[in-house]
Amino acid sequence: MDDHAIATESSAHGPEQLCPVLKQFQQDRHYSAFLNPNFEATAYSSTVLSQSTATASTQALEEGIHALEAELREEVVARHSELLSQVGSLRDTENTLGIVRSGVASLKETVARVRAEIAEPYRQIQTRTRQLAALNETVDLLRRVIRMLKLIAKLREQQNSKTPDLSKAAKIISDIDMLQLEGDLSGVDVLEAEAGWLAAVGKDVRSKAEAQLKQGMNTLSQAEVGSVLQVYYNLGELKPTVHMLVAKYVQQLGTHMADCLNPAKISAVSAAGGAAVGTPRGGAPQAGGAQRWQQALWQQLGSCMEAMHSAVVAIWHLQRVLAKKRDPITHVCFIDTLLVPGQPTLTEKLWNEVVEVLQNALVNSYNGGTAVKEALVLGYPRLAALLDSMFTRLLRDTEVKGISAAVKPEDLKQLEKAAEVYCNGYLNRSLTRMSESVTALFSGGRAAPTPSDANKLVGRFKEELDSVLPDARLAALVSQGLSTTMKLLGEKCEYQLATGPEARQYMEELLKVVAFFRAEFSQRIAPGGLGKGKGAVAAELMCAQAARLLEMFVRHAALVRPLSESGKLRLAKDMAELEIAVGQNLYPVEQLGAQYRSLRAFRPLLFLDTAQVPSSPLLHELPISVVMHHLYTRGPKELVSPHMRAGLSPAQYSLWLDQHTPEEVWKGVKGTLDSYAQIMKTVGKEIAPVHPIMLTLGSTIS
Repeated sequence: MDDHAIATESSAHGPEQLCPVLKQFQQDRHYSAFLNPNFEATAYSSTVLSQSTATASTQALEEGIHALEAELREEVVARHSELLSQVGSLRDTENTLGIVRSGVASLKETVARVRAEIAEPYRQIQTRTRQLAALNETVDLLRRVIRMLKLIAKLREQQNSKTPDLSKAAKIISDIDMLQLEGDLSGVDVLEAEAGWLAAVGKDVRSKAEAQLKQGMNTLSQAEVGSVLQVYYNLGELKPTVHMLVAKYVQQLGTHMADCLNPAKISAVSAAGGAAVGTPRGGAPQAGGAQRWQQALWQQLGSCMEAMHSAVVAIWHLQRVLAKKRDPITHVCFIDTLLVPGQPTLTEKLWNEVVEVLQNALVNSYNGGTAVKEALVLGYPRLAALLDSMFTRLLRDTEVKGISAAVKPEDLKQLEKAAEVYCNGYLNRSLTRMSESVTALFSGGRAAPTPSDANKLVGRFKEELDSVLPDARLAALVSQGLSTTMKLLGEKCEYQLATGPEARQYMEELLKVVAFFRAEFSQRIAPGGLGKGKGAVAAELMCAQAARLLEMFVRHAALVRPLSESGKLRLAKDMAELEIAVGQNLYPVEQLGAQYRSLRAFRPLLFLDTAQVPSSPLLHELPISVVMHHLYTRGPKELVSPHMRAGLSPAQYSLWLDQHTPEEVWKGVKGTLDSYAQIMKTVGKEIAPVHPIMLTLGSTIS
């Protein structure tokens, strides 16, 4: 054992496991270096030679070696039996390894033999498999080619038949297409020779089917349409064909409607029916040809409505056949292949699109500002009649027991909305005509209308209503305009009454009385002025007279009902004139105190918003009874004024007010308010906002 092994062994054991010799070496400076795992002989030799001679160092090392050998001998003697047992185990291990090596060699030989026996058959199987796959592909190709040739033969037989069956031919063509989709058949000479003929036959079958479908749709023949639908079903083209047909009808109607409303096209139609009519601007007719141009316009619109009716009936007929027709082999209903539950039906889809096309055409013609717009605005009742007539025919012509009609009654609103732009234009013109008739009655400062004027106005109103009869819907719309006109007539009449001679009579008489009083009484009683003596007495009397006059005027002004805006203006003007007349002829109004302040406060109260009345500072200058009486003019007719409820005239009620206290006045007002509230509760209507305001004001009277 060399020194490095000793060092390694000593490092593998703790200090307590070292033998005495190694412990001694660990403490000796000459031998401790050998116990270091990182021992290097070169470095050790250099160090030892630098510290002592080579002879001394060699002697020391030999002594150490002798000591280690002696220790080893003792260790071997002490562990002799253990070492012998270890030697036996090693021999067994070597024997076992020999057996394993022999088995591995045998296995290798076996594997080599198996590889040699299997590899060649595997290669043969792989080759055969490829051959079989190629054979299967060839057989499949031959099968499809044979099948294709048989189908081509059947198709040729059908084409050469005296009575070819389009549906059978379509089925064969569809089967041929399916075979072609199963795999590539290009390069097969026998099939490529038939390719041109197949394409021609397919085109011919589709062309005949299209012609037959067109004829069946035009004649509404269920048998013919059902037969051609079977052709398209067999071709696998039923769904796209039906949707394309619906789109085609919509497109044709759109073009037809645009032409019907084209001024130039209308003029061309008009010219074709007689002498040529020039169209200098936007197709508008020249003088002398307007009537013929109008006739052409309505002729075009009638044709448009007829085309719309025919299209909807045709698609309804198509939908009816689709719902009945089933494939004789699969028993699938044709309509189920087209529509998903919850989607619009074919007629619903067509109707919605056609109405949209009609609306766009009408709106475009209106926005174009051409002669068509003017003609259709003035002739909207006729346009509405055309639409209604076409819709009524649709309902009648598609009314079959057990089958839904092409349209529902509520669909008429869609047509009305489509022409709404012209309806509004007509109603505006109608309202303008009626309003102008009312305005003409009161123009130029004329006196009140005579019975003859009223009869003429009623006749004008009747003309407007007669022009839209028997269209109940349009008559109701015109009646709304008539209602607006009647309101205008009422306002004009109120203004006439408020500003005319009859209304002015009371005010003029009052002003005359004031002037007469000054001339006949005050100047005679106090010719020297309102000073001392008689003048002071006259001044006191005139002050009382002026105060009473203002008080009575405000009281009666509060009782005026109804009171329109024009009436408020007239009343405000009268108060201003009264203020001037009293100040000039009776007494300085600024010195009249509460009565003058009431007059001045009542004027702005007339124009104050009802909701602002309770918080207005004007209430401090007016008696509460005056404010409450005025508020009756802002309430509904069900809120009866106290004097009307008691059967008194305004003059009688005024005398009653002089003889009763504010509490008694409030009691009468409260009675009318309670009666009104009970009426509203009975009929289930809301109480007017003025009601709680009056209750609040009345509660302040103690």
